[in-house]
Amino acid sequence: MSTEQQEINRRLVRQWKAAAPELERVRCEELRAYVYDPHAVDALFEFGLRHAQPREGSGLVEMQRFFVQAARRAGLVADAIDSYPKVKQEGLRVAESH
Repeated sequence: MSTEQQEINRRLVRQWKAAAPELERVRCEELRAYVYDPHAVDALFEFGLRHAQPREGSGLVEMQRFFVQAARRAGLVADAIDSYPKVKQEGLRVAESH
């Protein structure tokens, strides 16, 4: 990183540090002025229930795949990782009681 870029970064950090107290004040003011609307909250929950779909997994595998792709783009991981076999994700099974 060049010294010019470092100086730009330092100025940005100083600017955000100076703005932080005012941003916090505005956030607190907005929260105090917020009017809770139970009908709107109920409508959002209802929408979620109507359109919800069961998930096959926790998303961990997809997140790991995303991280590997990002690392590959950054040149941190070799392309050989594609040679690993793909594993089919299966759900958990509950043991039967006798």
